[in-house]
Amino acid sequence: MRFLLTINRFCFLVLFLASSVGWSQSVDRELTSSAADSFINGGNLFEITVGDVAVTDLGANPAINQGFLQNANTIYIYSGGSWSPMDPVGNATDKDFVIVEDGSTTLTGNLIAQDLTIDPGATLDFGSNDVSISERLINNGTVLGGDARLIFTGSTGEFTGNNIEVSNFENNGSGTLSLELDLSVYDLVTLNSGTVDNNSGKLIFKSGPVKTAMLNQVSISNAMTGSVQVERYYQDTRAFRFISSPVTTTSSINSNWQEGVNNTSLDYSQNQNPNPGFGTHISGNFTGVNGFDATQNGNPSLFGFDNIGQAWTVVSNTNSQTLSAGNPYRLFIRGDRSINLNFNASTPTETRVRAEGELAFGNFVESNLNTGAGAFNFVGNPYQAAVDMNTVLGASTNLNTNSFYVWDPNLQSGVGAYVTVALPAGTNTSASTANQYLQPSQGAFVTTLNAGAASIVFNESDKAVGQNTSVYNTSNGIHSIVGQIFKNNAGVLGQYPEDSFGIDFHETYSNDINAMDAIKPFNVRENIYVNNSGVNLSLERRELPADNEEIHVDHSGYSVSEYTYRVYVTGLVAHDVFLRDDLSNQLVALSQGLNEYQFSVDPNDASGAIDRFSFVFQDTTLSNPTIDSGALEIALYPNPINGDVLNIDLGNLDNSSNQYDLSFRVSTILGQQIMSDALNVSNGQASVTGLGTLSTGTYLFEIYDGKDRLYTDKIIIE
Repeated sequence: MRFLLTINRFCFLVLFLASSVGWSQSVDRELTSSAADSFINGGNLFEITVGDVAVTDLGANPAINQGFLQNANTIYIYSGGSWSPMDPVGNATDKDFVIVEDGSTTLTGNLIAQDLTIDPGATLDFGSNDVSISERLINNGTVLGGDARLIFTGSTGEFTGNNIEVSNFENNGSGTLSLELDLSVYDLVTLNSGTVDNNSGKLIFKSGPVKTAMLNQVSISNAMTGSVQVERYYQDTRAFRFISSPVTTTSSINSNWQEGVNNTSLDYSQNQNPNPGFGTHISGNFTGVNGFDATQNGNPSLFGFDNIGQAWTVVSNTNSQTLSAGNPYRLFIRGDRSINLNFNASTPTETRVRAEGELAFGNFVESNLNTGAGAFNFVGNPYQAAVDMNTVLGASTNLNTNSFYVWDPNLQSGVGAYVTVALPAGTNTSASTANQYLQPSQGAFVTTLNAGAASIVFNESDKAVGQNTSVYNTSNGIHSIVGQIFKNNAGVLGQYPEDSFGIDFHETYSNDINAMDAIKPFNVRENIYVNNSGVNLSLERRELPADNEEIHVDHSGYSVSEYTYRVYVTGLVAHDVFLRDDLSNQLVALSQGLNEYQFSVDPNDASGAIDRFSFVFQDTTLSNPTIDSGALEIALYPNPINGDVLNIDLGNLDNSSNQYDLSFRVSTILGQQIMSDALNVSNGQASVTGLGTLSTGTYLFEIYDGKDRLYTDKIIIE
């Protein structure tokens, strides 16, 4: 058995040993150092195979390490390619010591230890396992932990040595864990108890193209002391972003987002880029004073928003202003600091903008909001975690809970545009990744509901860790029109629309402007929006259309001459839907699903008129149907579908003689047809197979008799 002993000064060891026992170090000596002497490193390791150890105090302080130790801590050592006395995985406890002396080894399962030491030159790969430490982690070598969860479980402890990267970090300790190294986390930090002290090292929240590390809900006030570092990844797109810091810094904006440097010369050979792949340029004048990077035009790239005055404001300096958690900005990001600012055509690069400061914990309230009904308020996510805007707005005071607005840099050919996110579903009409989850380091606009004081409230319970936006969304109304405008470059359309709008119809909605509708925020270039009696809307929720009703859609900000209109029609089977083009006085019939209409504009004539387009509805005149759809009672089951088959109950309808031309269609919400086939009905029953091949999501299921649609409903594939 192997023992680890710490012997205070003026103590000696009395060993009661069998005659066959030996040891590797003489211990019958007086210890005179002022600190405790630990026999663990430098060959000071006792290898005792039998017997017990007694510690006797000779000095003035009685009972210092005095007593009788039996079955002391076990030491597991990896050396020469193997573990001794055995593999600690599944054997070691939180009272034992694990040492990797040399070579490289990978954990085969979860590891528990009191102390874990990796000696110089040695490598320990955590794999995808849990590593639980109750006192010390001493990394003098290399730790590979990118897929692992590191857990602290003791009363007090420390992580020291070389820096470590892990997927998850969790503090379940009861006292203070001192970080004396940099601990980088790629996925999730959970602080259940105790305190993490960052004053000697720091916790780093990493960010990449797929996900950003987040901080789980925190229920204790002293969960962390000292500063952490947070990163936010930005793709290689030259565009504005709505950015917000999740930390409050004592250092300047320049020290953080600009990596502590700025260009005072226009000569690119003197460009300051100390950490390639990190930071960005922030411009504001010609010469680089006040912390800005010098540019030829001196245009500012960092703005705040005055919620009271309803106007963008230029940030006056970056060398003295600091960052506060939840304070949002509009920042033009060109890439990292390798970009040549003398050329707008410089190829953008991806970058990670980072800041170091204290994280925001607990509830967060911002009351500096405009009191006018419908006013826009710029707010920032104060947490290092995604938040569900449904619960944020639900707990806030006098704010519209039905929508909010973000900026998507992918729209308008990379310039960026506003996206209206409809709540509670978190959908939008712009093919954007934006949804109901506001991301860490992201800002957004919310609107005041009624005249009067308003405030936004963020609670720890609003956090939605792991919700990195990755899903494309559109309007999800069963009766809806979604319009998108694309630049038409010789018949080739861009990946993203320049702008979009949505109209959802329901018998419970109102045609009057109310909180269910979303006011249109205007983009730099193209804008399309619903005009309801002079009120501009990016999303309107209104009653089901009446015969000959017309809804006006305005356009502005054209930047080219050729465009393609994409209009998605869902439901509305009781009406024929038309796009009216007043330039040609033409009614263009729209079918279910996707419709495209190409048009040209010239700002010097009527083709560029703001009110050129509208939608017209006429009651559908059907050919004499052979089936009375109103008399059918159709049921679909199971729905949601987690298998391959959808059963259809059509009541007493019998088509055994094939007197009806029945068929079905399965389409995406956008109207793209996925499946279609004849529907064989017997005794009012039918089934559709092959649904197990569809991706998880919501689809439209339709039943036709010839060209007449009998039935439309949503199905959900799990």
